[in-house]
Amino acid sequence: MGQIRKICVYCGSSAGTDPAYVAAATRLGEILADAGIGLVYGGGSAGVMGALARAVQARGGDIVGVIPEFLTVKENTFRGATEIVVTRGMHDRKQIMFERSDAFVALPGGIGTLEELVEQLTWAQLGRHRKPILIANIEGFWDPLCALLDHMSELAFIRPGLSVDLLVAETVEEILPKLRVAEDWFSDPARVHREALGLRWLQRLAPLGAVPAFVFEDEPDHFFAMQAVPLPHVTWKTRLLEGGVEESHARQFGELLGCETESPMSTESR
Repeated sequence: MGQIRKICVYCGSSAGTDPAYVAAATRLGEILADAGIGLVYGGGSAGVMGALARAVQARGGDIVGVIPEFLTVKENTFRGATEIVVTRGMHDRKQIMFERSDAFVALPGGIGTLEELVEQLTWAQLGRHRKPILIANIEGFWDPLCALLDHMSELAFIRPGLSVDLLVAETVEEILPKLRVAEDWFSDPARVHREALGLRWLQRLAPLGAVPAFVFEDEPDHFFAMQAVPLPHVTWKTRLLEGGVEESHARQFGELLGCETESPMSTESR
């Protein structure tokens, strides 16, 4: 299993209008501290940001606050952090937060939170890193962003093969399990490569009618492990056969992904 030692959390310096946001930040801070996972965050003491840091501190957790010099007064630097890094500007801040973290979580926040999240998504999309990225969709806060990403995909501004690797947790308790599974998956570059090759192979066959449309319409993100728990490969082989793909094609697909070459049709009761 991949090792997550520090998680960068992006969140608002305001509390927002729904008490659920601060409550979620407090609970996440408790979970991180209890799990022995360090917090890397924006260094402030107000709003959602402050609630998160105080919760980690209360449980004896490790906190690295990274804050630009010009915000030390405006966002009231949290003095209870284990370490405070004061940077010259925003670019330095984001780079240090990236370097000090093994995964990224976005709680509810404003423009700054959104900008930090989208930058990590962009870097991941361009292959600059494979660290897991997750949004904590507390009370549906990030639903509009998810809808916008879907809209971009539908209009081909997010093209096949360049999908956004974004995990979604509806509750705080889901965050660590999803990040750990994702980290475990992405820690195996050879597996990622096999999955990518498999996706391209399917895309080449689709125009020829060799692969049924359901492969792409039904949970395509699971295939490329964009969600936390990828579907077992044998399931895909079975579904390909059930969908009318020739057995030789299904076997080739399995071999490409490093699966057992035995046809699943012979191992499952019908």
